[in-house]
Amino acid sequence: MSYLIFTAIIAIALLFLYIRKRNTLTMDCIQDDNAKGKRIIMATQMSENEIKDAINGFIKLYEENGDKVDRPQVTQLEENSFMICLPDTTPYDLFCYWVNYLAHSDERKKYNNNITGWYEVSANAKLFPSKTLMIYVPETDTEHDNVYVTTKDNLCYKQEFAGDTALIPQEYVYRKYSGIPLNVAPY
Repeated sequence: MSYLIFTAIIAIALLFLYIRKRNTLTMDCIQDDNAKGKRIIMATQMSENEIKDAINGFIKLYEENGDKVDRPQVTQLEENSFMICLPDTTPYDLFCYWVNYLAHSDERKKYNNNITGWYEVSANAKLFPSKTLMIYVPETDTEHDNVYVTTKDNLCYKQEFAGDTALIPQEYVYRKYSGIPLNVAPY
């Protein structure tokens, strides 16, 4: 009898995990390996040296793991305001890591409100096809291992990096969508 109860508990637990996994959105829903599009990050209230140090730190981190990351093109727009253009083939996950790393690049300062990225999604993506997503780390974030995504229609998602890299719908919009400022858009 105890064997049947134990088996039933295991079966229910596995069913629950299967349903949860099936209903979880992941980076794969957005990512398309052949995707090309705008990959822009705006950084404000950061000095030129802070931008250079953050970019060099990110590239070095990837090189230490045996990966190669292309150096982005950086354009200074005004004092302490920069546009960072990543190659238009930068995959979604790498773009999210860039935004997160820049926001947390200096352990003495928080740049959360100063970093905003825009990622143009491929028409082949399973979620948000042919849209531009605004990606950022809100000031309220304390986990340091995720970014938030706001769509053009102001739907907000939390993009986790750990585990399943879940994309979790949020009830609160941490930052309303704004498009790439036209006066700086390189495309």
